[in-house]
Amino acid sequence: MNMADDEIQAIDAIARLVGRDVLFISFEKVIQEGHRITLQALERDDWRSLPQRRQLVDWLEANDIPWKSCRSFSESGDDGTYRGQIYVDIHRDDSDPRLALLKRFLSHSDGTMRMPGTALCYTTYEQAVATSRDADPDFLDDAQWF
Repeated sequence: MNMADDEIQAIDAIARLVGRDVLFISFEKVIQEGHRITLQALERDDWRSLPQRRQLVDWLEANDIPWKSCRSFSESGDDGTYRGQIYVDIHRDDSDPRLALLKRFLSHSDGTMRMPGTALCYTTYEQAVATSRDADPDFLDDAQWF
């Protein structure tokens, strides 16, 4: 990835842009000590060495599922550093066969993730709009209404 962190859109901005709920995948570092596994937030460039992220990107591309890098919510309280998150351009609709395929790839039938440190997440369009409204008091004045 050659993009600077500030060129990567936040997931809420993507939701507002596409006008719908959006799916994204986040990653954490897996620390294994004996039989104990703990998850730890990624540092700035840790995502570059995550085998589960590379495996996921390869799978998305092999299955012609559009994706792009994204950051956390604009107002999430983090420092805005990109930590490997991936926006997956699939509608959050259980009737979409691509969503079923993605879920089967990522999780076991009981819902646990196949790849530790990987999470399939979503944000609603309503959350994205509320985030923008909270971040910009003039948001409603600038909104395009039908």
